[in-house]
Amino acid sequence: MSNDKDNSRIYLEGQSPEPHKWEPADKYLEEYEHPLIKNYKPPARKGQAIRGHGGQTTKTPINWHRLIEALREDKMPDWDVYDSVTSSVISPLTEASVAANSKLIEFPDFTKGKWKTRLPLYK
Repeated sequence: MSNDKDNSRIYLEGQSPEPHKWEPADKYLEEYEHPLIKNYKPPARKGQAIRGHGGQTTKTPINWHRLIEALREDKMPDWDVYDSVTSSVISPLTEASVAANSKLIEFPDFTKGKWKTRLPLYK
């Protein structure tokens, strides 16, 4: 079974060793990996691998783990209802655009402009 990173290639202007030549992304993926992901060490799961979510892993997906952790600690999760509906509307809007010969489809602002003054989840 191949690793997702095996086929990752990248070119970074001013950083890649050869101009305009793609190179393996491994070193950059490691260097620029978000600390949340880099430090994610979930407890081992007992029993079967998690099926139906991209593989036969026994590692709990980080978004599941962080949601349960937030609920247990009575904290705000990493996302709210506005984040959820925003991510959920991308596919239907894309389908509508494709069906209309790539017509621009306005993206709804579910927050009615409140995203502009919303406090960040992490400070």
